[in-house]
Parts: sequence; structure tokens; C-alpha cells
Amino acid sequence: MKLKFINPHGNMLGLNTGLAYLAGASIAGGHEVEVIDLNHYLSRRTERLKRLRDADMIGITVMTPTVGEVLELAASARKINPDALLVCGGPHISLDGLAFMENNSRFDIAVVGEGEQTIVEIASGKNLNQIDGIIFRDGNTIVKNEPRMLRKDLDSLPFPDYLCFDSVSKYKIPYPHDSYPILTSRGCPSHCLYCALPLLGEGRWRARSPENIIAELHHMKKVYGLKKFQILDDNFTLKMSRAKAFCRFLLEEKMSLEWSCFSGIRAKFTDRELARLMKKTGVIQVNFGIESLVPEIHRSIGKGETLDEVFHAIHEYRQQGIKVGGFFLIGLPGSNKELDRESIERSTQMGLNPAVWSILVPYPGTELYEIVTHEKRYNFLLDWREGRTVGRSASVAFDSDDYSVKERKDNYYYAHLRSRNYVHLVNMDDSNFKRVGILLKLIFMYDSKRFLQHLYYLSKNFVAGLNLHKVRKGY
Repeated sequence: MKLKFINPHGNMLGLNTGLAYLAGASIAGGHEVEVIDLNHYLSRRTERLKRLRDADMIGITVMTPTVGEVLELAASARKINPDALLVCGGPHISLDGLAFMENNSRFDIAVVGEGEQTIVEIASGKNLNQIDGIIFRDGNTIVKNEPRMLRKDLDSLPFPDYLCFDSVSKYKIPYPHDSYPILTSRGCPSHCLYCALPLLGEGRWRARSPENIIAELHHMKKVYGLKKFQILDDNFTLKMSRAKAFCRFLLEEKMSLEWSCFSGIRAKFTDRELARLMKKTGVIQVNFGIESLVPEIHRSIGKGETLDEVFHAIHEYRQQGIKVGGFFLIGLPGSNKELDRESIERSTQMGLNPAVWSILVPYPGTELYEIVTHEKRYNFLLDWREGRTVGRSASVAFDSDDYSVKERKDNYYYAHLRSRNYVHLVNMDDSNFKRVGILLKLIFMYDSKRFLQHLYYLSKNFVAGLNLHKVRKGY
């Protein structure tokens, strides 16, 4: 089959590793694959979509914030190639696939959960009734098959393929910060009250062997010529012995690579030895999911670690000269305007870089969803599908009697200004002048007493922002 995957335009710049794994598996299965990457490269959209004409199957990945964009792409795909099999997949489909299929009749099949084997079976013509992990149309009936069992042996997967991304092969748009994205494990066994990840991965953590990860890095250097990589795991250090073994392999191989952990470091699962090993192997940045710096709020979210453990872990990495960032949430149960403001100020004092703040959205199946649904002091304002956690389009899906929508939004804007994390307050597709104008307005509204400080940092980073804008637009 000729398979054409589409990565829709989203808020965050970057390649889609999930689609790269699907591409790698499909190519290994004997199929021809192209990924039209509308997220990492925006220009020539109409021209690029015309390449759908000869596709036997068109697959579109769906995240909750991109649903509207996906529906537009599906309409275009049907117009360009009405005979192709139209398939959807991705995190939103794994959470809400049945409702999505019921409401969007253009799609023939939805892939639920991990899709590498599923997509190959579909492309190979296997009877749809016999394919686990799909929802499909049989005339006017929607059929939901048995879920697909999670793959135990991740080492058996073909490496992700980015060369079939048109942003890489045709337009040669660089990776974000020239850093190769890599997954060394999947899933997380923790049950934080707000997180939907255990629902997607059945609360299981599965890991690749250090040898297999090193093999992909050698492949990365040979094929892509990159000298940096970024681990995207949700819980890279859950098994510290594996993380340390990986670091020792890196040292033995003398690969001389810089790397970072986007979000995979848990304070409870790290120690001084691991921090030192990571520094020796070239780590320049790690990020921790902290969520709140108010002790009573942090204790209530089910992370299974204390703030003292977080502070100790951050200290250990900083002692090694490694840059540390943190992720936080606005509107956790029990919090209010004052407590979230306290968390914001404490994060500023800690000097985390970056400090990224997200507005809390209750996803079905999480403990948070049950709390918001059943406790009278909470009020659903939007369908969870309309909630947006981050970016200029961030929206509040629920409030409480003691924490209004306005207060939550005010804290969101204030938090990013205090953290000088301006990128989450603007649309990356706007011109730089428009983005600066929006930021100046927000500064006047939410942090005017630091206006001159903000002006200094904005002017200092204007050129970097301009270059990023050029990459995204493809000038």
C-alpha cells in the first residue's frame, strides 16, 4: 500500500515520534510511506496535500487540541482522494475514539492505543473484524473490536523513521534545537489524580534495553548526522539501574553527544550517582514534574514523592552543573488564587528554567474527573474536549466556588510572565511584531511593575524568536 500520514498543525513545534514509529513499522512491513508534516513546517499546505491523490490509505493523528484542524484535513483528504481508506489515531482517539467515530463519519477506521502492529495489519488487508485495537464502520454500524495487548518487547520495534517526513526529506527543516527525539520507555505506573497516561498505557511501564537505545543513537548519527538527542519518556528513571546502565554504555561507546530529559525525571527515582553519570555522558538539561510548590497541595495529587525529595533531586542535578526546569499546574483540587500565586512565587525564587505552567483539564477516567463531576463546589464550564492546557488558546474547563475562571486565567498569564516563559503566551504562527504586541499588552495587564525587566528580556530574545518563526513558516 501507499500510506500517507498527516501530522496536523498544533501549538508546539516538533516532530511526531509516534508517527515516526508507525512509519518505521509500515516500511518494515513492505509499504510505501510519506508523512505530510504540517506541524513542523507550515508552508505550501495546499500543494503538499495534493500528494494524497495516490494514497491507498490516509492516516491523521489526533490530539485533543487539534480536533478542529483534523476535521478540516479530513474534509480536504476526502475531496482530494475520495477512495482512500481514511484512518485516525493518536492520544485523543485512545481516550475518546468511539464518540469521535460516531460524530465524524468521514473516517473509516480509528486506531486505539499503540498502532504499529495495527496499522500494518490494516495496510496488509487483514479482515477488519480480526484486527484488535480498532473501531470501524460496517455499513451504518460502528464496530469496536477487542483492545490490542500492549507490546512487551519494545526492542523488537523498527526504529522510528523521520526521513519519510516531508519536513525532513524535502524541506530540510531542522529538528527543534537540532536535537533527535527518542523514546526509551513507554507508560508510567503512577496514578497522579489528573493524569490520563495510565489510561492509555494500562498503568504499565515498559522499557527498551540500553543496548537497543544505543543502537538507535548510532543509527541517528549515521542517518541524520545529529549530535544531540532528547529523551521524551514520561518516566525515564523509574528503574534507576537501567538508566545508569544506559549512561555507562554511552561512556563506553564514546559517542560524545549532548542530551536532555524533557520530562522523564522523577525525584523519587534518582540519586547522586545517576546525576553524576548523566553529567559525564553529556546531559545539559532535565525537567521535573513538580505541579505545585505548596506542600498540602503537592501531597494531595498522588505523585508518591515529597517536596523535600524534589528539592534534594534538583540540588543534586544543579551540583553537577545541569540546567533544571519544572512543570506546574494551575487549579489543582484544594488550591485557590492565593495558593497558586504562592507556588508561582516560590518557583521564581528557585530559578527554574524553564518553568512551564498548564491549566488543569479533567480527562475522563482520572480521579480529577470524578472529583469535578461529583463534588458540588466544582462546576464544569466546558466539555473536557474543549479544555486547552497551554498556549495562547489555553482555556479553563472548570472552576470552583473559591477559584473563578478569571482568577485561574490571571494566574496562568502571571505565572508565565514571572517565569519569562513568553512562548506559551503567544501563537507561534503570528508575526514577531504581533507576538511582541500581545506580550506587551499582557505585561501591562498582569505584571506592569516589572515592565522594564520584561522589555529587556524581550529585546534580548527577539532575534531568536524571529529565527524560530522563520523555521516554522519555512521562509
